[in-house]
Amino acid sequence: MVSRFPRFTEPQWEFLAVLDACEEPVHIEVAGTLAPLLPGPLFDLLRQADEHDIIRKHDADVFGLCPDLPEAVFRKLKEMNTTSRLAALVDRIREKGLLARVDPAVAARLLVRAGRPEEAARIEIDLAGKALEERDHETATRYLQQAADHSDLAENARRFEPDFVAAALDLSHLSVAMGKGFSDVPRLLEKARGVAEHLGDRRSRALINLHLGRFLYFGEKRSEALAALSSGREEVEDLGDADILTQSSEFLGLFFFIQGLFKEAMVHYERTLTSVQDEGGSRPSDPLAPVLMSFCAANLGQFHRAIGILDMHWRWATREQEQGQAITYRAIMGVLLLRFHKKREASFHLYGALHDAIETKNALAAYFAKGGLAMHSFLEGRLKEARDTWAQAVIEATRAGIVRQWVSPLVLEILLELDRLGYEPIPDFSYRSQCEKALKDPSIHLRGVALRLEGLRARAGGEQSEQIQSYLEASEGNLVRSGDPVELGKTRLEMARLEL
Repeated sequence: MVSRFPRFTEPQWEFLAVLDACEEPVHIEVAGTLAPLLPGPLFDLLRQADEHDIIRKHDADVFGLCPDLPEAVFRKLKEMNTTSRLAALVDRIREKGLLARVDPAVAARLLVRAGRPEEAARIEIDLAGKALEERDHETATRYLQQAADHSDLAENARRFEPDFVAAALDLSHLSVAMGKGFSDVPRLLEKARGVAEHLGDRRSRALINLHLGRFLYFGEKRSEALAALSSGREEVEDLGDADILTQSSEFLGLFFFIQGLFKEAMVHYERTLTSVQDEGGSRPSDPLAPVLMSFCAANLGQFHRAIGILDMHWRWATREQEQGQAITYRAIMGVLLLRFHKKREASFHLYGALHDAIETKNALAAYFAKGGLAMHSFLEGRLKEARDTWAQAVIEATRAGIVRQWVSPLVLEILLELDRLGYEPIPDFSYRSQCEKALKDPSIHLRGVALRLEGLRARAGGEQSEQIQSYLEASEGNLVRSGDPVELGKTRLEMARLEL
């Protein structure tokens, strides 16, 4: 019953209304300045409110409302805290110089409730920037999402739009570095692209298209990724200044990598690495640039260089305590060591990377590590274990927004062998499904491998030699353009066997 509760005076209700407006615990000095109370009434309020579960003490001189307020108190405070009253409260906070004493997140929420979302978005962008400096991916994402929502409500948001675009691009890099956010960040980049277009900022729009292309690549939308990267590339080349070309070189490397054009991709990755070293750094800003550069080197037959690139960046990231990147580099290094038949070294790195990836919730590194362990099991003759490990990796990656990221031709060869031996297909990752995707893929490298394997299947199925020959000739043509001497050699070996 309402009669059970003490009768608060109007100034005491004002004090409670301040706590309700802030929604989080605040220092008693802040609340007391905004709703002045003499010591006697204040201590009386704190005593009675504590007895009736209205106010809770969180720290020395820090108080907040209890989460489950009595219904009568809850209704009274909501009636008091109108939009106009909250706006006046924000003004009083500023007038009395208390903004620095209020948690910025509390101030942002208060501004939204006061009908001033553009000011809230400004604070949230600053909070996101601080979180990015501390490499706190989850917090940065949350504040940028809130800023995007609040800027939609704002009538005069143009003044902070450039900062929102810059923060979204920084978050994109951090997301890839930590292997997180593959579902959330693209939505923020889409929002940032609209903002850049609204501002007429061609440079940012070009970079955002390149960033979006990278996330589309992770999401198995390779044709869409290629379109976004191509759009960004055209605008970058049209702008033409040295700075934008340097910033975009890692993405242009991805543009050619997706097509299986490894020589062309290496030109851009080498430019990225050179520019960073000239600036006194030791790695590209895109943490996946060394990964894709190492795959380019491996596919061009430069095996020692491929491992050297990853080993250098893994050691750098470990030394600089860039844990997310170090784990990803180590997992990829394990995968490439398997390709070079260094199974013992590969196992050491893959198990180590998987352990660290699970601990840090690095979905990208965990996927690569588990995929590598599946390859290792297969090469050791443990086929059932290989199949089950791969199935688990695919399921977990899909949940994280990473779908079918494989570039090693060994993947398709293993899936074909599992299919030939009658193992249960991996859901959404069978040989048939992956081969069909590879045949439609923008990568001439993957198409070349898939065409050779289809030729082998045709021969095993007793098809006419002309059909087999057509598969192998198409495979040869793609692999010549791609520049992979190993896969080209395998195809030409099969062509020789067909002739014999």
